[in-house]
Amino acid sequence: MTTYLHDLYEYGYVSDCCGASVYLGDMCADCKEHCTPITEEERNPSYDYTPQEQRIIDYLRNHGKINPLQAWKECGVYRLSAVIFNLKKKNIDIQSDRVKVQNKFDEDCNVAEYKLVW
Repeated sequence: MTTYLHDLYEYGYVSDCCGASVYLGDMCADCKEHCTPITEEERNPSYDYTPQEQRIIDYLRNHGKINPLQAWKECGVYRLSAVIFNLKKKNIDIQSDRVKVQNKFDEDCNVAEYKLVW
């Protein structure tokens, strides 16, 4: 009897631990541990985004990163940290860093900069 690779994998399912493929019913292809197979929809449900959330997602996809001043000027979002917080609750993987910038008085300031994690 021949075993084919496609017979081993659970198509349409990903692991609940890291979203990798699942094989042999309950094995994670990345971490090689037992997992609970879930559908991609269960892992990343399609949420209804607010207009501000959608503008921030679109900006991040097109430009790679955003800071509060860019959010205000380009997207009309005054409280970027609140929008990022809500997006993270909706399972959007966003990385935050602190970057040093100079204000209009030539003083060093630290601001948040956010990036989509692919």
